[in-house]
Amino acid sequence: MPVPRELPADVEGFTSREAELAELDYLLPVTGPPGPGQPCGPVVISAVAGTAGVGKTALAVRWAHRVADSFPDGQLYVNLRGFDPASAPMLPGTALQWFFEALGVPAVSLGVDSFGQSGSVSDLYRAHDLDAGSIVNAALAALSLY
Repeated sequence: MPVPRELPADVEGFTSREAELAELDYLLPVTGPPGPGQPCGPVVISAVAGTAGVGKTALAVRWAHRVADSFPDGQLYVNLRGFDPASAPMLPGTALQWFFEALGVPAVSLGVDSFGQSGSVSDLYRAHDLDAGSIVNAALAALSLY
């Protein structure tokens, strides 16, 4: 299966934000990613908050490109369209489906409701021999939050 590399292009002319980038760097595990078949360490989930247009996505994408080598299983990206005036925000189930398809899981009915709740996700991990730790480590380095 090909390794997903879905980050959008890095932002041209990105300046400043060194303190914020250093803060994100601090959240990475010092020991690096686990090897094949090894359990992953603690997962740190972070959010970049702010009003529309202040550069949250640009910051996340810049950082994701800087640390992409720390995620050898791949990088996933989805724009949840939280501030998109042209379309409605993406539903959690749609984003989850997008991630599974990027990881090579065929289009299936995940049984995900509009709040992203699913009893079948762990079944999909087992059925497609996916390592949940690798998926978590590979995913969401850059995520446009709303």
